[in-house]
Amino acid sequence: MNEDQKTDQTAALQAQQALQKLFDDLVSRKDREGIRSVYANLVNLEMNDLDLKLLFGQTSQLSGNRVPEWHTAVTMTWAEAKIFSFFLQINLAIYEQQNGPIKVPDSLIPPPFRGPSEEADGDSGSKDFIETVEALRREVFLGQAQPHKQE
Repeated sequence: MNEDQKTDQTAALQAQQALQKLFDDLVSRKDREGIRSVYANLVNLEMNDLDLKLLFGQTSQLSGNRVPEWHTAVTMTWAEAKIFSFFLQINLAIYEQQNGPIKVPDSLIPPPFRGPSEEADGDSGSKDFIETVEALRREVFLGQAQPHKQE
């Protein structure tokens, strides 16, 4: 094993230990503060200039109509959302390293993003934004079947 690999392994171990400490602190706080746990298989995002709201809920399997039952809202600043995104990506990477790629059902893979055309709004930034979103979509779902036609 070369020095770069040892350095990478040491950094990865340190990151994992730091995340474990954060998790242990959260569990301890949860016990102290009576935080309740809920399950969600749906999330909806609402945004404004100041913050991002995540609405959590689940579909009712009993009713058969699959109407979302929203039960929890969490609002955070954009800075917190960015930090949350970073740590979520780390946790996904750790999970996939230990368990293999997460397979998202084809029916749940978001379709290609279609914004206003450059001709319609005269803004080449729209095209750049759409390309950025599509690159992110490919990165997240890389290697999975893409049920939506790429046009």
